[in-house]
Amino acid sequence: MNITVIFMIMAAVGAALIFAVENVPQKDLGLIVGKGCVGECGKTAAIEYKVDAKINKMMIARMVNTSLCPNTGAYAFLFKNGEEAANGRITKEGASIQTEAAPGDKIVVYVMTYPLFNKINCIRLGELNFVLIQQDLVIKK
Repeated sequence: MNITVIFMIMAAVGAALIFAVENVPQKDLGLIVGKGCVGECGKTAAIEYKVDAKINKMMIARMVNTSLCPNTGAYAFLFKNGEEAANGRITKEGASIQTEAAPGDKIVVYVMTYPLFNKINCIRLGELNFVLIQQDLVIKK
């Protein structure tokens, strides 16, 4: 199954890059169903995914690594079927947001950079890489 990953670069002219990634199983993480990047690769990025499972899953947007300048943060929104389901800062390594999703739910992760106004100046903006993970939902009884 291919997942479409959409990068939107906010510039005077405006541009959008679209490409697909294959599902990638990762040990102890679940199934990575999308990858994205913000920073030098663009101020915003979005991943769209339709849950392809027979049971409910946990959808997790997780930051995997960063070289962002310390004057820039990253914020993520996770939408389920057009409604906001979770949001939060994902600037720190390992930070994540998550929501439960049923089979057929449409998931969109939107990540953006924002200035921290902390008087730090950088020569390069750097990048923040994130993934969308589909993981088994564990319910304690």
